[in-house]
Amino acid sequence: MSEFHKDMVKEGIGIAVAHAATSLSQLFNGAVDMDVPKIEIIDKEEFISHISKLDEGIVVCFDILEGMKGKAILHFPIESALTLSAILMGMSPENMTELDELGESAIMEVGNIMISTYTDILSILLKESVSLSPPNYNKNKEEIMCCINMPRFQKVNKVFLFKTSIYSEEYNIETSFYIIPPLDSIEKLIKSLEGELNSLDEH
Repeated sequence: MSEFHKDMVKEGIGIAVAHAATSLSQLFNGAVDMDVPKIEIIDKEEFISHISKLDEGIVVCFDILEGMKGKAILHFPIESALTLSAILMGMSPENMTELDELGESAIMEVGNIMISTYTDILSILLKESVSLSPPNYNKNKEEIMCCINMPRFQKVNKVFLFKTSIYSEEYNIETSFYIIPPLDSIEKLIKSLEGELNSLDEH
């Protein structure tokens, strides 16, 4: 893949992720920032090794089933998950020391809102429907690895990885956003974005 196409994909996915970041900021009515996104093509084993080294936070996984298929993963460090769930439930973060069932549901709903916003924007860029599986909530490394090693991921050797971090300095909340699309979905996005560029050039 050329650097031009990599930049194009980064820009396209980045637009969708930026809208997801905005949806997070609206949940707690605070400003958020987003790190410059990175795109890598790495061995699947390298990706799994990276994921396995994440701290014992909360991971929400989704399978993207139509449109730009693949897997979307949100990782919330445990302190961020506690703070965010407390704010959403109208509690003081200092009083939230562990995630109960309501707290877990709150984090899963945050993930649902963010990924749904992401796929809504992707569907506009692709000009076709993008649908999601229900969220898969994981709270320990064993569950995370089970999510990553689902059957449709087992035959993959190389991972096209989009990653960035979304954070609020005001509330000390951070989430890492990983997108893992297959090659045919990347090609589909490039084709759609190239069509948009050609249309602009004609005008």
